[in-house]
Amino acid sequence: MNVSTLTAKDHPELTTRYRQILLFYIYFVITAGISLRIYHYFYNRSLWGDEAFLGINFLVKDFYELTQPLINDQQAPLGFLWSEKFFTILFGAGNEYALRFFPLLCGIGSIPLFYHLCKSYLSDTGTAIAITCFAFASPLVAHSVEAKQYSTELLVTVVLLLLFKWFEKRNSLSASVLSGAAGSILLWFSYPSIFILFSYATLTSIKYFIRKDWKMLGLRLITFGIWGTSFLINYLTFVKRGTSTDWLVEWWREYFMPLSAATIPWLVKALFRLFDDPLGLNWLYTPLQGFFRQSFIGVFLLLLGIMFFYKKSKETFLLLVMPFILCLLASALQLYPFLWQTSDVSCSYYIIGSWQRIRIPFSIFQKG
Repeated sequence: MNVSTLTAKDHPELTTRYRQILLFYIYFVITAGISLRIYHYFYNRSLWGDEAFLGINFLVKDFYELTQPLINDQQAPLGFLWSEKFFTILFGAGNEYALRFFPLLCGIGSIPLFYHLCKSYLSDTGTAIAITCFAFASPLVAHSVEAKQYSTELLVTVVLLLLFKWFEKRNSLSASVLSGAAGSILLWFSYPSIFILFSYATLTSIKYFIRKDWKMLGLRLITFGIWGTSFLINYLTFVKRGTSTDWLVEWWREYFMPLSAATIPWLVKALFRLFDDPLGLNWLYTPLQGFFRQSFIGVFLLLLGIMFFYKKSKETFLLLVMPFILCLLASALQLYPFLWQTSDVSCSYYIIGSWQRIRIPFSIFQKG
């Protein structure tokens, strides 16, 4: 029999055994990833510069004052700031454990949620490899135990993608309102979430408009209207005050896309650097270090996965690509830096895209 034609139907007992092994492995990885983050949390390394610069605000400001410009010109979503303030009150001000507790919760919670997200897009094998990358990526572990918003923004991204999957199967008014409320709240915990929400809203509206399904379009517009209202309130009352800080624009100059002959080299560099942080490929120290440090493997797998999504589902392809296009536009307009600030958010997209095509034929388990 041709190996390439073997499917699960040919060897059902091997299929079951293989999936049991994979499931055990996935649970092990999830447990190990959570344990790794907890270990580094209790290791309690010293606060680094940005953590200290942001952390001082929780010592001297109350909840209302956190809505005003922050000390040291720091920037962070209001939902994150208030969550940090809550835990510093609960566990005591000046406590590193208190400052890092909420990011730890977000880092831990994102692992099992990402597993459920992968099951919607990837094969069993692809899911196992993806959750391994997610659980052990050095930058993601580090961001889970530092008093910055990066692990929170990652969790918001995973939750939003799961929300979209849930929302697609519902066509009731209550589901529209509930999804609207969920998205509107998550907006306050993640700056780049607007790129994801706007992409989904645009693609979904176009889909139902083309189908002339006015009922579904109307229901979805209720949700999108709630998201838009929340974003406008957030932007006008909180975010806008930080967008005109000239020195921050100059500080992130390298991360704004140039509109010149340097655009293409900048884009290539940006793509490869995203595999450094958050995926940590450039953090590997192996005999093939020089090869890995260029992230060629990750970039190749990502492009392969994107091609597969394009052939399999144009809608999924656009949902994966459009947020990055919007972020690039914002970067070109010097409204939002493309690298670093979007690093953790990009992680779930990159891993899903990279491991989309992974399949292992069950014939390899056949005894000779």
